[in-house]
Amino acid sequence: MEAQRPKGLLRPPKVTTITSTAYKTLHWPRIQHLVTSIIEDPTKSFSQEELYRAVYNVCVQRHSSLIWEDLRNLLINYLDRLLSHLMTLDEHSFLPALTVYFKEFRRALDFIKVGFRYLEKNHLETKLQTSLDAQFLGMYRTKIIEDQHILDRLRESFRSLPFRFDPVKIIEDQHILDRLRESFRSFSIFAI
Repeated sequence: MEAQRPKGLLRPPKVTTITSTAYKTLHWPRIQHLVTSIIEDPTKSFSQEELYRAVYNVCVQRHSSLIWEDLRNLLINYLDRLLSHLMTLDEHSFLPALTVYFKEFRRALDFIKVGFRYLEKNHLETKLQTSLDAQFLGMYRTKIIEDQHILDRLRESFRSLPFRFDPVKIIEDQHILDRLRESFRSFSIFAI
């Protein structure tokens, strides 16, 4: 009698041998298409299991480093395009768009994390001592929020407000909060 699998857990897929050429020509384009679809429209329905299986198959064939680099490059290219787009917006639509794009990025990240869970647990956390959240939010912060043009536009947007606002100070405070959260993670009672 076969043990029943708890509902909601993904079954490890059957694995076949994946060469570097097969990864570049077959597997990565499929994963890239799924990730791009998620980033471009995180409200769209897609198969998390399909993404998870594709990533799992690649990772167990010892291509974790390749898929991680390709995923990072894909997100960096997306953030570069997003930055260019944000710079074309007028002063009235800039701040609302920046807010919407960040929410969409966060939502896409939540979906991507499910599909790349195996990579995160078996490559990022063990070999690189980091997480998808830390890497992707760090990329967003560096590429978008800390970009000098964006900071200047944020300062200009908030100049007319009745209170003082310094985006650089808020970013610095966020870095401090992130470090505090990391230091408290070791105490399970303070797990955030």
